[in-house]
Amino acid sequence: MAADGEAAALIPVHAWMPPGGDVADRRAPNPTLRKVWQEAAWQRLWDSIDAAWGGPPDDLDMWPVVVRGKAGEVLVGLASRPDDVLVVGGGRRGQLARLFHGQVARYCVARAGCPVLAVPPSPLERYVGRRPRALSFRHHGLNAGEALNGLDHNIT
Repeated sequence: MAADGEAAALIPVHAWMPPGGDVADRRAPNPTLRKVWQEAAWQRLWDSIDAAWGGPPDDLDMWPVVVRGKAGEVLVGLASRPDDVLVVGGGRRGQLARLFHGQVARYCVARAGCPVLAVPPSPLERYVGRRPRALSFRHHGLNAGEALNGLDHNIT
């Protein structure tokens, strides 16, 4: 429940930018491509919802939103009330990874007018990456029990 007694809603957000950014889009605007990119953004959001919960959760009010813009700016703009809670991925770990990833989380923590929860990546993310899961586990010697328990002390 929200502080004022109203039920809290989950608002999953996907912010997107055209390939090449706004500058490239302004130089060669194409309404057909914009529509394709926006539809692709909606598909990515629904795919993320399916991956996280297997579809929209039955026990929560959910209002998905797709917005064209830079992710940090979009998120901070949407979660602007003090009783909102903004949940973002914390980015990858490691010095080099932090240099190139995690800017959205840092932007939100620095500028949001509400509490921000930056969720760190799963310990298994570095082993799975973009490779198929079975190949990743086999390559690193990770068995199913270790994967389920999040153990990484036997992994090289």
